[in-house]
Amino acid sequence: MQTNCDLLQQHSRLQADKSGCLQVLIGKDSAGESGGSKSDKKLSSKSASNKSSDACICRLVGNLLFVTKGIDPLAQDCDYLIVLEACKIEVDYSPANVEADYPFRLVFDYESQTVLFRAASEEDRGAWVAAFREASIFDKLDLAESARQKIIDITGQDPLEPTLIEAEVDATVVDANAAGSFSGWPTKINEESFTTESAGTDPAATSNAGGLELDLSLRCLPALTADPSLQYPNAYVEVHACTPPLQSDWSLVGRTDVVENSDRPMFRKVVVIPDGQYSEDSTELIFDVFDVRDQISRTMRKLYSVQAALKQLRGNPELSLLAATSDTQAAVVPANQQPTLTVQMRVRPNQLGGPSKNRHAVLLRHLCTEQRLVASNPYKFPVEQNQMSNEGHQEQLSVQEFMCDLKCGMHVPMQIATIELARLRSLEAALVLLGEHNCPQQQRDDWLPLYRLSASDKLLAPLVSALCQEFSVCVEETNRRLFDGDFMKLSRLRSSQQLAFVPPNLQLHRLAVVDSREKPIDFLDIVSVGASAAHSLKFKKGGILSAYKSTPGLEDVLDVCEQAVTLLHEGNQLCDQLNRILFSASNRQHPAHPAPGLASQADSERLCDLVNRLIFLASNFLIVQTRIALELQSVGMQQLNKLLEAATSDGSAAAAACDQLLQEVNSVWQQCRLTLAKLWLTEAGKVPADTLLVTYRRRAQSFSQVLTAVVCGVAAHFSRWNEATWRQMEACGIPVYMESLLSVYKSECGMLEDMAATVPRLAHVKLSFFPGAMGDQPIVDESLRSVRICVPQPLWDRLSASLDCLLRGHRFSLVPLMFSVGINEQQTLAEKKRMASLAVQRDLNKRSAVGLRHLVDQVIRYRSVPMPGATLARFSGAGATDADNDEKAASPEQRLRDKLQQVELFIEEDKSKPVGLLHTVEEMFWLLDGVRLTNCKSGKDRTAMAVTLEQARWLREYHRLRSDRANFESTVAFLRTHGLRRRNCFRNIGTSFYAFNRVQLTTFPQMYRPPKGTYERGPT
Repeated sequence: MQTNCDLLQQHSRLQADKSGCLQVLIGKDSAGESGGSKSDKKLSSKSASNKSSDACICRLVGNLLFVTKGIDPLAQDCDYLIVLEACKIEVDYSPANVEADYPFRLVFDYESQTVLFRAASEEDRGAWVAAFREASIFDKLDLAESARQKIIDITGQDPLEPTLIEAEVDATVVDANAAGSFSGWPTKINEESFTTESAGTDPAATSNAGGLELDLSLRCLPALTADPSLQYPNAYVEVHACTPPLQSDWSLVGRTDVVENSDRPMFRKVVVIPDGQYSEDSTELIFDVFDVRDQISRTMRKLYSVQAALKQLRGNPELSLLAATSDTQAAVVPANQQPTLTVQMRVRPNQLGGPSKNRHAVLLRHLCTEQRLVASNPYKFPVEQNQMSNEGHQEQLSVQEFMCDLKCGMHVPMQIATIELARLRSLEAALVLLGEHNCPQQQRDDWLPLYRLSASDKLLAPLVSALCQEFSVCVEETNRRLFDGDFMKLSRLRSSQQLAFVPPNLQLHRLAVVDSREKPIDFLDIVSVGASAAHSLKFKKGGILSAYKSTPGLEDVLDVCEQAVTLLHEGNQLCDQLNRILFSASNRQHPAHPAPGLASQADSERLCDLVNRLIFLASNFLIVQTRIALELQSVGMQQLNKLLEAATSDGSAAAAACDQLLQEVNSVWQQCRLTLAKLWLTEAGKVPADTLLVTYRRRAQSFSQVLTAVVCGVAAHFSRWNEATWRQMEACGIPVYMESLLSVYKSECGMLEDMAATVPRLAHVKLSFFPGAMGDQPIVDESLRSVRICVPQPLWDRLSASLDCLLRGHRFSLVPLMFSVGINEQQTLAEKKRMASLAVQRDLNKRSAVGLRHLVDQVIRYRSVPMPGATLARFSGAGATDADNDEKAASPEQRLRDKLQQVELFIEEDKSKPVGLLHTVEEMFWLLDGVRLTNCKSGKDRTAMAVTLEQARWLREYHRLRSDRANFESTVAFLRTHGLRRRNCFRNIGTSFYAFNRVQLTTFPQMYRPPKGTYERGPT
């Protein structure tokens, strides 16, 4: 059996278009550098005898360049694979480079990476450059663009204008209808025929409004005689409408999916006529039936057309329409064997508009704006054949997709960035104070010894100021996005420094099983997101884990420094509040300042609380000068007692007490600030300054992105928890499973390191819930250790009636787990070369397996205690179907144990690309009703494959989706072709194709490969 590595080697052994020896150096961001660049300097500094160490055998096969280290022309191993797409060739003919071994570069558009080549002679360089340009498609695109411009100059019209393409297609359809032919010339259709993206070509494809649903099916399609490979057509239907006299042209209403090689196709995609776009008395419909000859080239031929009046359909819940055929055909074909189109029509309610008691609709309106929510038309999937309707038709499962940008996806990182900026400014101010205090005559020997600032200490303050400026830009840009109503950071902006705290491509993807009224009875939520890592800092030296490994003690230093900065920030806030209260109270007796003072008992209690909190903060072990804490406590309590006694009396006693306490508190806190600033400098001096601050930025940005994604997942997920599930979460914590498809090769390994170091920190975060108005966003605590999630008041009233944990403000802990399995060609190369970075994935999965075992043991122990409703609840929706399978419903705890053993077996075997590990953990979280997140580099392509596969598996497991292999694979292919994940692609990169190429897909596991015609090479 051929492995993925074998396939790669097989491609590398093909007849090469050109082969030879070149010096190759792969670097970052050197595209615009001249002969004095770092890459050139590195090569030119080598001696002539040592130049062969960079020499490689290069073999060009099509647009694939296989690079093998060494100069053995018979070597067949491939060390690097370079795809000559989305790149340009740069050749510098300046005199400075003529003698430098004739260099030329490949500069990639979507990755800030440059490949430098050095040829042995001018002729050799010219031959390679010509071969690269011949292999690349960019010269051909330039020719096409030139031809397009000439057509525009001659005709005045753009041949690629979408409106012209659509008009041409519509004209072809109308002409065919007039002819009434059974078959016609092959017609090429545009891209939107197979995607839900274009609102102009399919206005009802993803509409939230109500309307009329058309559920279509065909029977008695004619057998094909021209194509021996297929027995029946690949059927596909377009629906057009016209309402005379208001309309004179036929407008496209919608399209179905393509059902391949069937004489009785039942289309899964429902066509919807939106409200306001039809008249029951005068609207006419035309149904055009096509045979799709090739989905890759998108060519098809029309089989026949059927026309019907809308009022005719409204009067019949199920209407069968015969195809329009000629008299000669009717004489040959019996009436009961003529092609027939069956239309089932029903009224579709408004999905989200207007008042609704449906908690599904209420929560979606709360999480996002209606403009950012996309709802698909219902899909129809066949179920197991054990239940048949009386008419002999197979029962079908009605499914609908929802996808939305979450408002908290921008609100939460904005709050986190603001808190991080305030912390850094507190540190900056303390360092400035320490610099001013670094003078003997300004010291108080009874308080603090003289600080001696080293030269390295003095250099850190400007670096902190620069970091404050960087974080300030992040806050401003994130706030601007919120003001503009833009709640999602596109995947192509993942390296943006201005949006460094925002997770890329964060979206909620919900698959709902709906009833006949399209009310969700059960749904699966998956938060899809790009890698939550510090993309703006690049990954030349790896991620956070690599920094920990290369700099011993760095993690401990960062922990102490972060705690010192947190204490500084909290202390400053307490002092500000104390100053406001004390200043107000001291002026209460002055006629010029008629402030309320401490006239009420509440004011006195608040002052007591603030002073005690400040005393506790100053007693922290990080403040090594314990005399500060003791004196603060003595002074604070004495003056507080005097103040409280004088606060209710007349005269100047209260004002004097407030003035004295105000001075003492500020003096003592100033000494605490100096101590913390010196402590920060002492710890920071243990490691290189650049390493410290870069890793600090990595931790802050990665933590913001991961926490935001988790908060969004919990905010969307809790609505389906029943009372038993809520109590389980209270006792055992909220399980969070982040599934990663990142490889361990180069930059993706750095992303994985950032996430592997950040996800465990979520265990220190607590979540609580509070009632609020629609649209209120989560509130992040200043400590970054607590987040309060808003629950819309209608949901809160229903939940709090039976859940005292919500009324008590219980703080729920998080149980974060992350499993990762790379699936792309980079993972194949890493496994083939047995790279050391494989340990990152292996160690991460081992740690997560230990945490998963602890979680399962805790849940089973909790469930073993007898209590009302002590069954392990999977879903709270009415559509939960555990009762349909007694064997599964009898012992859910045993199922958890069995699946846990499978997880541990996957990790112990350590096989190549064990995607079964991910699937098993998914099934465990379905049982635990935990929060699900899936990510890859961009959260767009590999994530789409994983999300659609999980959705189909969930339907098969819990909703009786027909489980035979052919139907399961066609369901997955349907979701990947017509589902909303292609809209996500269009939103991010402007095209509805997944960014894969054919060679790349040969290394993917079979279940993660997209259908033909849905992918092309493009930006990630």
